[in-house]
Amino acid sequence: METNAARVHEPRQALFKDGLGTRYRRDGSDGPLDVLVLRDTFASIPSFEFLIRERINRLAHIRSDSFARVLDLEHVPDGAKLAVVSKAIPGVRLSRMLAVAEQNLLPLDIESALYLVQQLLSAMAELHGDAPDACHGTLAAERVVVTPDGNLVIVEQVFGAALGQLRHSPERYWKELRIALPMAVTAPQLDRRADVAQVGMIALALVLGRPITDEEYPEKISLLANGTYGLGGSFEAIPEWLRNWLSQALSLEPTRWFASCVEARDAFDVGLKAAGIAPSAEKLDAFPRELVEPSRPMPVSGPTLVTTPPPMFAPVAPVQAKTAVVPTPNVPPSVPVAEKEKTATPAPAPIRIVEPPPSLGSAFPSESPRLGSTSSRTNREEESDTAQTQTSRWAAARESASNRPRLIAAAVVVVALMSGGVFAARRYFAAPPATVPATGTVVVNTDPAGAAVVIDGEAHGATPVTATLKTGPHTIELSTKDGVRRTMTVNVTANQQLSQFIEMPKAAAGTGDLQVRTDPPGARVVVDGQARGTSPVTVKDLAPGSHVVLLQNDLGSVNEDVTIQPGATASLVVPLKAPQGAPVSGWISIAAPAELQISENDRLLGTSRTDRIMVAAGRHDFEISNEALGYRTTQSIQVTPGQVARIRPEWPTGTIAINAAPWANVTLDGKDLGETPVGNTTVPIGTHEVVFRHPQLGEQRITATVTASAPARLSVDMRKK
Repeated sequence: METNAARVHEPRQALFKDGLGTRYRRDGSDGPLDVLVLRDTFASIPSFEFLIRERINRLAHIRSDSFARVLDLEHVPDGAKLAVVSKAIPGVRLSRMLAVAEQNLLPLDIESALYLVQQLLSAMAELHGDAPDACHGTLAAERVVVTPDGNLVIVEQVFGAALGQLRHSPERYWKELRIALPMAVTAPQLDRRADVAQVGMIALALVLGRPITDEEYPEKISLLANGTYGLGGSFEAIPEWLRNWLSQALSLEPTRWFASCVEARDAFDVGLKAAGIAPSAEKLDAFPRELVEPSRPMPVSGPTLVTTPPPMFAPVAPVQAKTAVVPTPNVPPSVPVAEKEKTATPAPAPIRIVEPPPSLGSAFPSESPRLGSTSSRTNREEESDTAQTQTSRWAAARESASNRPRLIAAAVVVVALMSGGVFAARRYFAAPPATVPATGTVVVNTDPAGAAVVIDGEAHGATPVTATLKTGPHTIELSTKDGVRRTMTVNVTANQQLSQFIEMPKAAAGTGDLQVRTDPPGARVVVDGQARGTSPVTVKDLAPGSHVVLLQNDLGSVNEDVTIQPGATASLVVPLKAPQGAPVSGWISIAAPAELQISENDRLLGTSRTDRIMVAAGRHDFEISNEALGYRTTQSIQVTPGQVARIRPEWPTGTIAINAAPWANVTLDGKDLGETPVGNTTVPIGTHEVVFRHPQLGEQRITATVTASAPARLSVDMRKK
């Protein structure tokens, strides 16, 4: 069931809707902002919010004009929804351009198509060259904006890791989210190779001059990439160099593919040069400008007065959504650029009055159909009729400019009669009050503490740090003595405190440490023939593998073989009163269904991921825990010199209750539990896969985490995808 807050925010003032959610526009302190309110179902995905925030922080340092700056992830007031806030980009979604081109209203020529592909490759190559694992993961025509001057801007680049948790099939990723994956890959991931495939899919659509349909993906992609394109009424064969490039980009063959967009860009440029093609924006410039013409906004429920100028590009609904055609009054258009230059005095901002449609549900469903799917020819004909009707309205609107004074007067009367309900519906997306306090507080903590903090180029000491900042976005840079750096962007809200906790890398991933203690202390420590001080001592940054440790004092000397694991600290405790050469230490090994931490006397020895952990021979009392699962226990064990002591802790159970609306058949880790509701079911603590199936509403897969501290409850709405 939708929350009250969610009903308030949609569909009024909506700009665009697809499988991710609905976009709105609101004012910010530094200009307009785009707000993407995500679908309800995403909030139930484990780590979804954390992974988006982590990706926002990791990409915060990118200042390229080819990427829209993502500022923050917010919770919609009074609701369970999440909203991603970005800098607004004036322009038209590339998916909209392709839909218009398909109707042959504004055909897209091949030179303009290649120019857009070249821009897209340059932007993605810049992202892939920024860091070893930087990627988009969810690139689609719906998430690319073409500005009025023909430049291409990529938006919403922070969902790759989060949506990877869905683990959908390639077909489902495409139909629900328009995410393409490499073809000849058995277990594709939302990684760099997926980025290349997604660029290839967009390039194929641009070459064809139309969107790729559900019926064509994935079965007919190979045929399309090796067939013909139809642009401007022509049906020329795709050049051989471009067919080869598309084949590698889409991974149509298992042995020929691009590893990154840097490789794909270089190969594309070589093909253009060999073919003697130099794409430019000259022909493309006219295409987006045509879409700037005034058009009637998206239908809303009830007469709504919009007193701000219409956006540069008309709000766009998904391609397949059937919008009710409502008789349009003579709405005055915004003054074209050429006429503005000739006019001595500026005209007042146009006022748009939107008439109510016959039915709100038909124009704006709570969960829109999958964007771009075309199940029949009838849908395309209806879209063509709608586009042609819109073109006719543009022409009629230009002829009605003389009616503007009368419409303004009428709008004033409507304002006087309207109740406060319409404005209450826009409370979240409205401009902030002018009297809001000018500052807020940011608290920055790191693990480990002591990282240097620089905010907007100004030093603020070492963590933990509390800073009072002006409202709006700020860039925070963190650095450690080891040269590790992290950059993030925070959006400070007036009179509010924002806390940021960042885990900084500790030891290098490829090395480990060795902690040496002797009884009595003060023994000389030599590792692999190199003196490392006297005990007790911690030897840093040892290469993984076996090392020879020599311990010497007045009582004698001992040789020990120690195995170092990457990213872990081995412990060596040696009583030097033992006979020379006798083993004085052993190992412990722990087996459990989930990762556990092993500590002794509040000192972390390692985790269950390590096969063996070296400890001193004798009796030990270990603390074994997993905080996320609410699991903690202690276990005593005797370690024999030179032997491995194995620990097998008793694994606790928890309970989970499962429900679905209206109902569903449920399986838990492959075991059939019957129809919902399913009462408290006892299962081992940890993560479990729950599958919901309904004969008409399809299937949903959810990963649920069961802890020992409290019963788990899982509920889904099968009517929402």
